[in-house]
Amino acid sequence: MSTALRTQLIRALTILGSVVLLFVVVVTGWYWKKKLQKYPESTISQAQGEQIFRSAVFENHEAEGVPYWIWRVMPEMFPQSFKPDYAELGFIRVAGRELPLGMNKSRRFGIEWVTHNCALCHAAAYRATEAAEQTVVMGMPNAFFRRQIYVEGLDKAYMSNAFTPDAVLGAIEKHTVLPAAEKPVYREWVGKLRERAIDYKNHVGTTRDWHPLHAPGQAEGFGAAKQYAGVFDETIGTADFPSTFMQRPRVIGHWDGISTSTLERVIGSALAIGAKGSAIDMQQMLDIDKYTMDLKPPPYPLAIDAAKAQRGGGVFQRECANCHAAGGARINTIVPLSEVKTDPHRQKSLNLSFLWRIKLGTLPSNYPFQHWQSSDGYRSDFLEGLFTRGPYLHNGSVPSIRDLLKPPAERPKKFMRGTNVLDAENLGYRSDRAAPGNVFEYDTSREGYSNSGHEYGTALPEAQKDELVEYLKTL
Repeated sequence: MSTALRTQLIRALTILGSVVLLFVVVVTGWYWKKKLQKYPESTISQAQGEQIFRSAVFENHEAEGVPYWIWRVMPEMFPQSFKPDYAELGFIRVAGRELPLGMNKSRRFGIEWVTHNCALCHAAAYRATEAAEQTVVMGMPNAFFRRQIYVEGLDKAYMSNAFTPDAVLGAIEKHTVLPAAEKPVYREWVGKLRERAIDYKNHVGTTRDWHPLHAPGQAEGFGAAKQYAGVFDETIGTADFPSTFMQRPRVIGHWDGISTSTLERVIGSALAIGAKGSAIDMQQMLDIDKYTMDLKPPPYPLAIDAAKAQRGGGVFQRECANCHAAGGARINTIVPLSEVKTDPHRQKSLNLSFLWRIKLGTLPSNYPFQHWQSSDGYRSDFLEGLFTRGPYLHNGSVPSIRDLLKPPAERPKKFMRGTNVLDAENLGYRSDRAAPGNVFEYDTSREGYSNSGHEYGTALPEAQKDELVEYLKTL
């Protein structure tokens, strides 16, 4: 074949491939638009929305769910992985509720299960002082939940030689007498959980195969999905759980501004914890989406110096409002990495090939995300409820707002994470070793953990920094 003919053939095949791809995109978009139109707009109240947010059951029993009595006995069967009642994993416990927030009971396959929903990562509690009772807040990022330890600990236990039907049923029978009809179901699921863990390990490995141990309140954004999809690279997508406050004005979402649909963000969260795309309860997704649209954060619970905050409001208008206030020219925009200079790993982990697999619905969830887009930086965001959202930057690499106003070289290079006790002076959570719950030393020298960048306001006089911090408590 001549060179000219080969060139023409390649060109023709390229054009044909482009046409086919365009056809698939159009048909996929039409299908899901039609599917969504079957569901009426949500009309729930905020109170109803909170109940759904707390108690929603996603169809993730076979992906991340755990049969209830197996979940109950895992800490005593595997004390090397879990403390009693899963202590130190950062679950949010509330009075009168057996399971942590974000975990719910439902019945499937003839037995009770523990499954996860949005509140596992997007509901949390703070304490105004070390002696104070906790205040639970819906939409607050759970900066204390150790998801990696929990999920990998379960999988390690499932693959253990000690995880046998006889051992599991023996442990359960110390607490309850299972109905005769449930015993064979539990025996069967002991084997299925082992198979699930082995399959996941074979396809994906563990998070630590490509990234060090996560801090509390963090997750790998795309790593597992990439490897299931056959996209293998060495990027690090680790980021802190974001808040879900006031989604209505957020035209773009996720840390990198990669989504322009609030509904797809809700659906993506369900899929991320194992829900099947084919089993998504769209009305439930619409209800949660409506609830988070106008979900307001709580007011700052400690004393605020009103005069200082008023002066800080002027500093904010000059230094911050352009990117972080309604009406600012750069709010809801992507600030390029070349300018913001924060850790680049998360942004670089969403490569073009993987992005199109997401948009076309070719991942295991088989759900197409039509409103995703590429990004070259991180989004400029609103700052409401800022005191509940520490540590700061997308990777939680700066413990307080006061530290964020320092030049990067002067920010803490190591600090502790895990406590929910507020740092009244600096705006954030206490990051000293003495604070109860601090279980993880965050080292900013690690890959993906850099505290560089976002140097806005770092040259302000110290008095103005203090005033700005005081004002930010009022948002």
